[in-house]
Amino acid sequence: MPLVTRYRITDPIDATEFRALPVLSEIPYFLKHHERRLRYVDDIVAVASNRGHARPAFVRLNAFHTHQTPYAAIDALAPPLAEFFMQSEVLPILDPIFARFKDRIEELSPALYRQFADRGILIPREPSHED
Repeated sequence: MPLVTRYRITDPIDATEFRALPVLSEIPYFLKHHERRLRYVDDIVAVASNRGHARPAFVRLNAFHTHQTPYAAIDALAPPLAEFFMQSEVLPILDPIFARFKDRIEELSPALYRQFADRGILIPREPSHED
């Protein structure tokens, strides 16, 4: 089953429905400047701490990746997420997940699947032009 989220960062979303999105929509901008480092990072799902507020306190990011270890995914995402934090003051909390589990989230973690479907924001990764 494909990954299901409530929103895609690229979709127009009613601001009254999800006021934290303007802040979170900046994440792809920071990722774009680190394409080489992120060549093994697939889609990312963001869940804001408090979607009813204009400024979330933190955002949980589940990054699907093809690195050998989750630490390598954290290391790759550290610079763009640090820049995001410096600009927005929204703390990114990263939880890497191996990409091979992306299509099986409903089966492997029903609670996480529900969270993605109810509040998740898909941040699709563009394929690197260097590959």
